Amino acid sequence: MPPVVELVLLLASVIFGILCLHYHVSYRVSIGAGIVALVVAGLALALGVEDVENMSGLLAYYLLAVGVLLALLEYRSESQQIIREESSD
Repeated sequence: MPPVVELVLLLASVIFGILCLHYHVSYRVSIGAGIVALVVAGLALALGVEDVENMSGLLAYYLLAVGVLLALLEYRSESQQIIREESSD
Protein backbone atom coordinates (compact mmCIF):
# COMPACT_ATOMS: atom_id res chain seq x y z
CA MET A 1 0.00 0.00 0.00
CA PRO A 2 1.44 3.41 -0.94
CA PRO A 3 2.41 5.71 1.94
CA VAL A 4 0.02 8.35 0.60
CA VAL A 5 -2.94 6.07 1.30
CA GLU A 6 -1.72 5.49 4.85
CA LEU A 7 -1.37 9.23 5.37
CA VAL A 8 -4.87 9.87 4.00
CA LEU A 9 -6.33 7.24 6.35
CA LEU A 10 -4.49 8.78 9.30
CA LEU A 11 -5.67 12.30 8.45
CA ALA A 12 -9.24 11.08 7.94
CA SER A 13 -9.15 9.39 11.35
CA VAL A 14 -7.83 12.53 13.04
CA ILE A 15 -10.51 14.65 11.37
CA PHE A 16 -13.13 12.09 12.39
CA GLY A 17 -11.94 12.29 16.00
CA ILE A 18 -12.05 16.08 15.99
CA LEU A 19 -15.56 16.06 14.54
CA CYS A 20 -16.66 13.55 17.17
CA LEU A 21 -15.33 15.85 19.88
CA HIS A 22 -16.97 18.91 18.36
CA TYR A 23 -20.39 17.32 17.90
CA HIS A 24 -20.25 15.32 21.17
CA VAL A 25 -20.52 11.95 19.43
CA SER A 26 -20.08 8.98 21.76
CA TYR A 27 -16.89 6.97 21.58
CA ARG A 28 -19.07 3.93 20.87
CA VAL A 29 -19.53 5.12 17.28
CA SER A 30 -15.80 4.99 16.59
CA ILE A 31 -15.42 1.62 18.33
CA GLY A 32 -18.36 0.22 16.32
CA ALA A 33 -16.93 1.52 13.05
CA GLY A 34 -13.57 -0.02 13.96
CA ILE A 35 -15.20 -3.40 14.58
CA VAL A 36 -17.00 -3.19 11.24
CA ALA A 37 -13.68 -2.38 9.54
CA LEU A 38 -12.15 -5.45 11.24
CA VAL A 39 -14.93 -7.63 9.87
CA VAL A 40 -14.34 -6.20 6.39
CA ALA A 41 -10.62 -6.90 6.76
CA GLY A 42 -11.36 -10.48 7.72
CA LEU A 43 -13.69 -10.96 4.76
CA ALA A 44 -11.14 -9.40 2.40
CA LEU A 45 -8.48 -11.72 3.78
CA ALA A 46 -10.74 -14.73 3.22
CA LEU A 47 -11.44 -13.60 -0.34
CA GLY A 48 -7.78 -12.89 -1.06
CA VAL A 49 -8.14 -9.16 -1.72
CA GLU A 50 -4.94 -7.99 -0.08
CA ASP A 51 -5.23 -4.25 -0.79
CA VAL A 52 -8.69 -4.00 0.73
CA GLU A 53 -7.59 -6.10 3.68
CA ASN A 54 -4.60 -3.83 4.39
CA MET A 55 -6.60 -0.63 4.08
CA SER A 56 -9.51 -1.80 6.20
CA GLY A 57 -7.16 -3.24 8.83
CA LEU A 58 -5.30 0.05 9.09
CA LEU A 59 -8.57 1.98 9.19
CA ALA A 60 -9.81 -0.33 11.95
CA TYR A 61 -6.66 0.35 13.96
CA TYR A 62 -7.06 4.12 13.62
CA LEU A 63 -10.78 4.06 14.43
CA LEU A 64 -10.22 1.92 17.51
CA ALA A 65 -7.42 4.24 18.64
CA VAL A 66 -9.69 7.26 18.19
CA GLY A 67 -12.43 5.44 20.10
CA VAL A 68 -10.12 4.75 23.04
CA LEU A 69 -8.97 8.38 23.13
CA LEU A 70 -12.58 9.59 23.02
CA ALA A 71 -13.49 7.17 25.83
CA LEU A 72 -10.66 8.50 27.97
CA LEU A 73 -11.74 12.09 27.36
CA GLU A 74 -15.36 11.24 28.13
CA TYR A 75 -14.34 9.48 31.35
CA ARG A 76 -12.21 12.47 32.36
CA SER A 77 -15.01 14.97 31.77
CA GLU A 78 -17.52 12.82 33.66
CA SER A 79 -15.18 12.44 36.63
CA GLN A 80 -14.54 16.20 36.71
CA GLN A 81 -18.29 16.81 36.65
CA ILE A 82 -18.78 14.45 39.61
CA ILE A 83 -16.03 16.22 41.56
CA ARG A 84 -17.67 19.62 40.85
CA GLU A 85 -21.06 18.33 41.99
CA GLU A 86 -19.60 16.91 45.21
CA SER A 87 -17.70 20.10 46.01
CA SER A 88 -20.81 22.27 45.50
CA ASP A 89 -22.82 20.26 48.07
